[in-house]
Parts: sequence; structure tokens; C-alpha cells
Amino acid sequence: MINTPHIAGQNWDQLIQQARKDIVKKISAALNIDLESLIVSEMILDPRDIESQTSSYLGSLYGSSSN
Repeated sequence: MINTPHIAGQNWDQLIQQARKDIVKKISAALNIDLESLIVSEMILDPRDIESQTSSYLGSLYGSSSN
């Protein structure tokens, strides 16, 4: 899980793709494994999903600021 800001016009698809790539790379390096080849299932829940599934204002878990 990573913290993300509330919905404010971001390109979530691009941000998710880059974040996933960075996270897999970091974990793979830390564990000295090819994590990508071991992933069988994953679930991505971004602020758009949080907003639509929970009615949370702008998809925020912690209010309008995540800091």
C-alpha cells in the first residue's frame, strides 16, 4: 500500500503504471528475486475506486490532505 493524494486531475492510469513498476523493481532488488514472475494475482484500488465504492470525498482515505 502506498499513500496517494485525493483526486485532483491526476492521470491515475499513468501514475499507477509507474508506481507499480517502481515498487516491483524495489522489492525485487531488496529480495534479490524476480518478483514480477511470481505475481499470480494483484488488486489495485486507486482514489477513483475508493470514491465510487465508499463515497469518500475525492477518494481520500484521510480527508483532503494525505500528509
